Order: sequence, then C-alpha cells, then structure tokens
Amino acid sequence: MSSSNNEDSGSNVSAVNGIEQEPQLVELPSTSQQEVAGIVINNLVDDNNPGSSSNSRIEDTSEPLAEIPNVDEASLHAIALGENDTLNNRLTAALLCGVCVHLRRTRMYVCQLGHLICAPCFKEILIDSQIYEVTPKCSKCQANISMPIRNIAVENAISELPNNCRYCNEKISHNLLNDHERYECDGYPANCKYSRIGCQWIGERQQSSYHEGCCVFLAKTANEIIGALESLEAKADQEKNVFNSLIVLLSCDKLVFTDLQMRSYCIENETFYVTKFFPAFGKLWMIRAKINNDATSFCYQLVLRSIILSPLKVEFVALKGPYSNAKIAPRIYKYDFMPNNSESIYYDLPLTDFNGSVHLLANPVITIRIIMFLLND
Repeated sequence: MSSSNNEDSGSNVSAVNGIEQEPQLVELPSTSQQEVAGIVINNLVDDNNPGSSSNSRIEDTSEPLAEIPNVDEASLHAIALGENDTLNNRLTAALLCGVCVHLRRTRMYVCQLGHLICAPCFKEILIDSQIYEVTPKCSKCQANISMPIRNIAVENAISELPNNCRYCNEKISHNLLNDHERYECDGYPANCKYSRIGCQWIGERQQSSYHEGCCVFLAKTANEIIGALESLEAKADQEKNVFNSLIVLLSCDKLVFTDLQMRSYCIENETFYVTKFFPAFGKLWMIRAKINNDATSFCYQLVLRSIILSPLKVEFVALKGPYSNAKIAPRIYKYDFMPNNSESIYYDLPLTDFNGSVHLLANPVITIRIIMFLLND
C-alpha cells in the first residue's frame, strides 16, 4: 500500500501561515480500507488498464534516478511575467506538477482537463479520498481522477531537460544523468579498494588513486588487519541479524507498508518534518521527525492519531522511499501504544552516509517507506 496525502483534499491537517497544524484525534472509518489476512490494501488504479480497479501500488518501474531540484519562486515569477523566456525555463514551468509544484522524475498523470499530477501527489490524493470516503479529485479543477491517465509524452520531455550533476554540477540531460554519476563523474563517492581489509575511506572518485597510493592500511601489520576484519565481520553480523528479524516479521499476520512524504516546518528555530494521516490496522497514524543536534542526522517517532481502548503492540522500520535518493539503514523499533500514550519516543533514522543526509536536509519534502507489524494476540 502506498499512501501520502494531498494538500488540497479534505484532510484534518490545516495550514496556518504556511505551517501545518497538529490534527485532532479521530477514528478511521471502517470502510476506508480493506484488510486481507491483516494486510491493509488501498484501492488504487492499474497503470496498464486505467479503466479497471486494482490493488496494485503505483510505482515507477524504471531505474530510480536523481530528482530535479525545485524551481525557485523567483524563476517562476519571472516566467509568469515573460521576463525569463528561455526554452528550458518555459518547458520547466509547463511541466511542473500542479499539486507540489515540483519537476518530478516519476510517472506523470493528467486529469480530464489536462492538469499534471506526479505519482507521489496522486497517491496522496488517493489516500485522502479513502480516509474521508470521497471521490478523488484534481486539486486544480475538481475533476474526478479515480481513473487516471498517464502522460508518457510529459515524462519523456522531463527526461530531456538538463539537470546539474549533484557531485560535479555539470549540466546533463536527465536520461544520461544516472550513467554519468555512476561511471563518469569525478566527484562521485568512491570507496578505497582496500575496504575489504578494513579501510573506511570514502571520497571523490578523482581522489581515490592518490589515497590508495598512500593508504595507511598498506603499512598495517597482519594482526592490525585481522582486528579490522573482525570489526567488519561484527558489523556484517549485526546487519544480518536485522535482516533475519525482518524476515521473521514478514510472516506476521498483520503488516502494512506505506510510502509517505514528510514536509518541513519550523517552530522556535527548530525544524520538524511531519506526514499526513495514513491508515494502518483500522487506525490513523502519522510520522513526526526532527533534526538532531549535529544538524546532519534525523530521529523520528510514530504517532497514533486515533483513540484506542486497549494496548497496541507495534514494531516498525523506516526505509528509503521509492522516489528518494537517501540511503537508510534498516533498524527495527518496538513500541506499545496505550490509551493514554499515543506517541512513541524518538528513534534514530540511520542515514548511511553524510552526503545522503545533506541531500535529505536540502529537500523540502522527504520520502520514506514505513513498514509496521501488529503483534497483538
């Protein structure tokens, strides 16, 4: 199940002075979702057959690529006034998603009147319509979009627009960007070739030859290398235990996975990220995250927004979202939600590299996938 909510739909989250307010506790209508063997399934639409209903998740089957940054307000204003008439800027303004005003490297849909909606925003609209039992509508014209139409021509046009490489800042068309970053860019992060014997160096590809020529591991004794290898083995065992635990949890009777967009807001000089409501196990939930004191890492909490009369024992894990470049190490957390305690404590969102955290912080919207397991007997 993929979910995230649309800004203009009938959500209980309201915007006051540009800041989303905390929603009130509500009970999820029992007809807004289906549970099959404990798995919550949203009624989405089949991409290959728009006229038929399906339980499949809308996703981009192409190789995930870097996303174009937002178009800044000044550029959009200049385009609107006719002051910025370059072809690239005019195309960029015409191809923005009508909901989030992003230029997306994802599937693009159109309503009956031709307004563009990117896949993440389309999922937000769908989940809102299910929660509040209303017909999904275009936020621009209120046309029914329960049977969306994919616009491949727009996707192809977006793929031809130039984009700056995130490592060397060279302008390259998007359809060539992924290969450039992985195989050609001198600034792409590279590991030392002696990482197999314990070297933890990560740097730009153009610096790897120099580092490897003077790597300190070349001068280490056999005992020192054995110690480094033991540390690597312990780390690998820890990761293996996490994955084994995930395999066991995947056999749980009741599980839900949900794709969410976290949007930022500030309170008293502190930055928070929140999602909108999403359904799981017949209740409404949300995710709240904040930046740690080191300004490069995150922590997050799971919040129950529905009223409960008995405890709920939940295990959950946050992963990289389908439209995100962030690398998140899976870490399973467990929390018992009580009638008088509906918010978990803050847990680390373990990002695996510094560059990933910087890029994540630079985005106004963070996409994650949350997997939840209900352990109640």
